[in-house]
Amino acid sequence: MFDRFREESGLTIFELMVVLAIIGIIVAVGTYNFFELAPKYRLRSAAGQVASNLQYIKMRAIATNRTSWFYIDNTNRYFTGFVDVDADGIADNPGDYNQSKIDFSDNVGGIPGIVLPPDVSFGWPTSYTGTGPDGVSPGADTDGFYVAGDASDNEVGFRPTGIPVVDLATQATPTENIVVYLKNGDDDGFAVSIAVTGNVRIWQWTGTGWK
Repeated sequence: MFDRFREESGLTIFELMVVLAIIGIIVAVGTYNFFELAPKYRLRSAAGQVASNLQYIKMRAIATNRTSWFYIDNTNRYFTGFVDVDADGIADNPGDYNQSKIDFSDNVGGIPGIVLPPDVSFGWPTSYTGTGPDGVSPGADTDGFYVAGDASDNEVGFRPTGIPVVDLATQATPTENIVVYLKNGDDDGFAVSIAVTGNVRIWQWTGTGWK
């Protein structure tokens, strides 16, 4: 009778404790991996947003037959874009921003834009040395947006042909590829390069180089 009772009684207390312990370990490991990977995921996502909006700004320049611009604000950690409808080298608010057709999720000081995720900022990781993406080394240009010969320039535009330009006032053709650097608090790094031909590419810092 006791044998029959044991067979029909299901899990013992010991077996139940073992199952709960295994579940606890799985949950703990999963939680640890989530929190460990979340900062890099946010950084990768931000780099993807920057790249996709650069591509979109380029397409708006082609579609509107007007030079269109992508701008970053390193201090406030956001980026924005606009179409220079009247070709005056000034972002007319809200008209030029509306013409960009970007789905702006934020507003910083009255300027529509997209704020970077928490713990993500413009700039490169402290471990970065040597040659940058596309063979471009930013030197002393430390604000996270590298434009050859102009450390204060935080915008890149696209002509209706899709070819990039720099400097709102002069609309000069860049002499080197342009690079937007992003980093997080864990010293991970991503970069988005804009080639002089207009091609946009995402790069990741491996700790020893860009790939």
